[in-house]
Amino acid sequence: MRAFWFGVLLVLLASAGGAQEEWAGLVRGVDGQPVGDAQVQLVYREVGDLWPPPDPARRFAPLATDAEGRFRFKPEGTSISTQAAAALALTPEGVGRSAGVDETIVEPVTGLLLGWIVTIQPWQTASGIVTGPDGEPIEGATVSLRQLEVDTVKLDGRRARDIWILADVTDDLPPLRPPSSANRQLPWPVDWPVPAATTGADGRWTIDRCPSQGAEFNVTAPGWTAARFEVPAGDGYVAEPVKLRPQGGVRGRLLDDAGQPLAGLHIKPGHYLSSNARAVVTDAEGRFELRDLTAGERQIVGESLDSDWFVEPRTVTITGGEVTEIGDLVASRARPLVVSVTNGETGEPVPAVVITGLVGDMQFGLGETHRTGPDGRMVLRLPMSLRGRVYVSATPSGGWLAANGESAAYQSVELTDDAAPLTATFALYPTRAVSGRLLDEAGAPLADHQIRVGRRDALPLYTRSAADGTFTFRALLARGSATLVVREPSNYQRYEAAIELADVPDTDWQLVVPVVARAALRGRVVDAAGTPLAGASVSIDGTDPDLPVRATGQSAEDGTFVVDLPAGPLYSARAYKDGYGRSAPHHLAPGATDVGDIVLPGLTGVLTGRVVDAAGAPVSGEVVWISGPHDPQTTTETGEFRARGLPPDPVTLFASDGRSAVGQLEAAPDGPPVTITVAPLPAPDADADHAAAVELLHELVQLDEGMDWWRKGEPIEWLARIEPADALTVVAHLPAAARAPVLLRVGRERARAV
Repeated sequence: MRAFWFGVLLVLLASAGGAQEEWAGLVRGVDGQPVGDAQVQLVYREVGDLWPPPDPARRFAPLATDAEGRFRFKPEGTSISTQAAAALALTPEGVGRSAGVDETIVEPVTGLLLGWIVTIQPWQTASGIVTGPDGEPIEGATVSLRQLEVDTVKLDGRRARDIWILADVTDDLPPLRPPSSANRQLPWPVDWPVPAATTGADGRWTIDRCPSQGAEFNVTAPGWTAARFEVPAGDGYVAEPVKLRPQGGVRGRLLDDAGQPLAGLHIKPGHYLSSNARAVVTDAEGRFELRDLTAGERQIVGESLDSDWFVEPRTVTITGGEVTEIGDLVASRARPLVVSVTNGETGEPVPAVVITGLVGDMQFGLGETHRTGPDGRMVLRLPMSLRGRVYVSATPSGGWLAANGESAAYQSVELTDDAAPLTATFALYPTRAVSGRLLDEAGAPLADHQIRVGRRDALPLYTRSAADGTFTFRALLARGSATLVVREPSNYQRYEAAIELADVPDTDWQLVVPVVARAALRGRVVDAAGTPLAGASVSIDGTDPDLPVRATGQSAEDGTFVVDLPAGPLYSARAYKDGYGRSAPHHLAPGATDVGDIVLPGLTGVLTGRVVDAAGAPVSGEVVWISGPHDPQTTTETGEFRARGLPPDPVTLFASDGRSAVGQLEAAPDGPPVTITVAPLPAPDADADHAAAVELLHELVQLDEGMDWWRKGEPIEWLARIEPADALTVVAHLPAAARAPVLLRVGRERARAV
């Protein structure tokens, strides 16, 4: 069940390159030019040294662009685990959002990391009608934007991304992170004007300032149940009629098992672990009344926060515009689950610890406060009939860690057939803030070095040194043995030692590491004609897998570059620049520092061809995707296509009309025309597609045992942007052994095209 806890965490994109002193970006207008004085909201969170993050809430940093369209933001502190999700930008012409780290670049002049390029998309127009259940128009309903860029693709009633969070993946697989849907669904910033409209007498509404990336809207009206609907990307969208249902209510009386009124119990709609936000409390006669409920069948339950009574769920029918009398509800004795949290060192109770978890498919403790009291305990009341397991987590507000180094402790409790008391006991360990300075043996401060403190069978803690070598751990355990590791920005391991945490001072911890011999790797980036290229990104990698090293640099106006690295490891160098193909790796001999010229091939290749069906007839309107950062092409009426600006190396071509046919081949530019034959596919089937997705996921995991577990989740994340049945057309025609390798090559291009 470990995977469950990863699944419920909010996953945001971490930036490239680890911790940054400053996040930055560029806003471009509809015309592609930089936009000054644009409003920007940077979506991020500051998670500190801990994992899982103790505070998963997203934060919005309001910014504005300068005259050159740039914006900058410096998070508080220098924690390595600062994470940023996206950047939003607003101008009179429209709104834009970044595409995460896919568009990360380095500014050639200042070397500042431009974490995002935000391109403004023009406003679109959306319209529709709001009616009652019988089609009667509702006047005065408010239609307002809720969140930006919603993934509107569905299959069999489920969103595409849900297909890939597979509950039936067996335990032989490592945990894969779910698609980062949080990066595609962002709440509209509260301090921005909200696009909204009010329906007229005919129930109709029009919004001229609707985000063209797609959005989700709320619909509210007095006396009616609220609703939501989605507007996909595009312009001139006419929404399906939004039908609201009139609100109703229920009233009744609560009695104990002896027929006596029960006062002070919560009666609420939903399941017994749902939020109490809409609950009412029974009066002295046990009476209650719930209002503003959606018409139709609803469950009504009851619970007490300070006694052992419990009301089993009861399904009632809510009639719109009426308050339904449901008579007497009879409470029964509840089954308490006592959660206790203690100090792992002293055994003393720990109060104010947030308790959350899962019972069946129901979460509790989300959206309201469930905390331990002064005695370190909290009682969760469950129905006697409940069976299975309860999964409980204990998350302190700060200053504590679980034994495994996480910011929360987890436990599962089996619900047995007998009525024995249920308990969940947690031990948390106190932490302290530690600050110090990182120096080499010559007394020079070491900047931007990763400092890691790890313990056996526990998650490590990380921080990073500032420009003057200072660093801070915000939550280091007070006692125990640990391993201290210091790595350079290039990931070169500079130092490792065993330490006792009790010997670490709270302040002025002087970390002194040996001086390391340096090597200045020099070279030049040129084009195929030998002309120097300025502003090319240069990547230097160590070739020893047991000694990972990576550093980057940029070429100057004369094409030259210098990258400082530790002397000793074997290195290889590559270069990249927009408008050019990727270079071949340059492998340096032991002790060599002269990289020489790195040649970037021009993107001058042309590839032509046509798409035909199994009978050889041309297929028009077929989309041909090309591996690499190249635009897809659409076939003409004669089935022909032409792709320009390609590198000299072979590329993979993939043709599909979206659902019914697929074809694929590899070809080199500037060769003879190619022919792609598309073959029909079986009709989409939700169960079969899901089964194929499970099998494919296993193949991806087993494809490369050396691949990091989070990289194995990348193709699944790419494909979650399109419909799963359509995603599988990428590989469904191939032999089973070939499907996963092909996905790793073309998955990203397929998602980009969509």
